[in-house]
Amino acid sequence: MIDKKIISQRFTKALLSYDTEAIVQKKIIEKLIDYIKQEKLQNINKILEIGCGTGLLSKKIINLFAPDTIYLNDICQEIDVCFKDYLTNNSSSSNSIKFLLGDAEQIIFPNNIDLLISSSTVQWFEDFENFIKKTTFALNKNKYLVFSTFGEDNLKEIKYITGRGLKYYSKENIEHIVSKYYKIRLIQEELNVLFFNSPKEVLLHLKKTGVAAIQNNTFWNKNNLDMFTKSYIENFKHENKIMLTYHPIYVIAEKI
Repeated sequence: MIDKKIISQRFTKALLSYDTEAIVQKKIIEKLIDYIKQEKLQNINKILEIGCGTGLLSKKIINLFAPDTIYLNDICQEIDVCFKDYLTNNSSSSNSIKFLLGDAEQIIFPNNIDLLISSSTVQWFEDFENFIKKTTFALNKNKYLVFSTFGEDNLKEIKYITGRGLKYYSKENIEHIVSKYYKIRLIQEELNVLFFNSPKEVLLHLKKTGVAAIQNNTFWNKNNLDMFTKSYIENFKHENKIMLTYHPIYVIAEKI
C-alpha cells in the first residue's frame, strides 16, 4: 500500500534540491521531448500534466506548444512556489497556466484535453490501469497520452538489499494495459546507471529527489546503516564506484 501522505511530504522536502539532483529525471524529460518531436504531435492547444513537480517538463512543453491552457497537477500543495519566478519572467505564459493540486488518481480531470503528459510519476499510483482508463475521458479523439515511468530493474540495488520498493511493470505489461484503451505509437525502454562514491551518497541522492518515499518504513540507525553499506559494497561495487540503476520506459499513445 502506497502512503500518498508520505510521498507528498518527502517530495515537498526535496523541492529545493530536486532540480540539481534529478540527473536521470532530466535526461528522461529530454528524451520524452525528443520522442514528441519525432512523432510530430500537432494542434496541441489544451494540456494536462500529471506530477508537474518543479516544472522541468512543464516549461519545455509550454515552449514547444505554446498552448492556450495548461493544467499543472501535483500532489504537493506548495508546488506553485516553484513557478513563481517563471511566471514573473514569462507574463505571456502566466495566463495559460492553471494549477490543479491533489492526487491524480482521485481528482476530476478537465476535459477536451489535446495532450495528457507525465514524466516519472505514474509508478507511484496504486492502480495503473485505472489511471490509464481515466485519462481516456479527459482526452479528445485522436489526441495523445504521453508518459514516462520505470520498469522492473528500477532501483534494483535498493530492493535487493532492503526488500522494499515500488511495484514496477515490465514494458510488455505496460504495452498490454495501454493498448486496451489507446493506439500505441511508441514504446521504448532503456537503462541508466549512476555511479556514486559510497552507499551513503546513494541514500542522500534518493532523499534529495524525493524517491526516499519508497523507504517510508525504514528507520535508519547505525546498525542497519552499516549492514546496508556492507551489502551494497559487496554486491554493487564497480571499479571503486557504487552503482544505482534507473529503468525508464517511454510511451506515446493516441486515443482512437
